[in-house]
Amino acid sequence: MADKKRISVESKLDSYTEMKNSENQISILGKSLGMIIMLLAISNYLNMMSESIQNRSKEFAILESVGMTRKQMKKMIVYESLGYSILSIVIAWIIGLPASYVIFRNFKRYAVPFVFPVTKTLLLFVTIIIICVVTSLFVFSKSKSETMIDLLRNDEV
Repeated sequence: MADKKRISVESKLDSYTEMKNSENQISILGKSLGMIIMLLAISNYLNMMSESIQNRSKEFAILESVGMTRKQMKKMIVYESLGYSILSIVIAWIIGLPASYVIFRNFKRYAVPFVFPVTKTLLLFVTIIIICVVTSLFVFSKSKSETMIDLLRNDEV
């Protein structure tokens, strides 16, 4: 029957194997790309926060001189970190969801419906918030702990 032109011979098992291989390749590529982007984003965020805290040392000294405690400064930095993380989540939601749908539609070879991964996305968003807050507090705790007088005196010279 294989030599008949009007009859097609295609094994569902071969088709399944091909689909599974494609799925594995796309999964590995997507996860690798995601990990690289995540590491770059975390290192960029660490650099940005360390520069921000270092550049604002005079501001922190002035706030401390008018009675702000270290605990209140940490709280302020946590709120800033939450702001950054929520902004990045909103941007990811606005750009990422349509982009993932477009990519899915363009690479769709099989009759598989588009399903948005709600639990994985929520887990990712919680992870983003935790990373932003923890890294900000880490950078703040590792910042120079010069006294308020030294910081204000160094700025005048």
